Amino acid sequence: MIEISPHERISSMAEAVNSQNWLTRIGRACSLAFVLQIGGDEFHIAVEAGRVTEVKRGPFLLRSYAFAIRGAEACWAEFWRALPARGFQDLFAMTTYGHVRVDGDLAPLRQHLPYIKGLLAALRDPQATNS
Repeated sequence: MIEISPHERISSMAEAVNSQNWLTRIGRACSLAFVLQIGGDEFHIAVEAGRVTEVKRGPFLLRSYAFAIRGAEACWAEFWRALPARGFQDLFAMTTYGHVRVDGDLAPLRQHLPYIKGLLAALRDPQATNS
């Protein structure tokens, strides 16, 4: 089986999220930008009315965002497995176990939590088998 790196998954985020009608429906009130950091690489993700409109790889100078979710590449790789290990199955589990860090304005994250969790989980490979 070919492993897909977290960086490769990010490049397919717009298609993965925007093709899921249930996800764009629950995110229809969500319009914001946030940063997803994978290892040392930052990705600026823009969402308009529940649709991912932009995914850009940093570094960024003076680009605004509401919040940032930061984690090691290995943590994101585990999170995006079809059946992640305990502590990697959910955004809050990863923060509780110290795998990721969330900073910035947490109000929009809490306000759109089901959508943000769905957006991140949309990159999971349902065909993958965990070994």
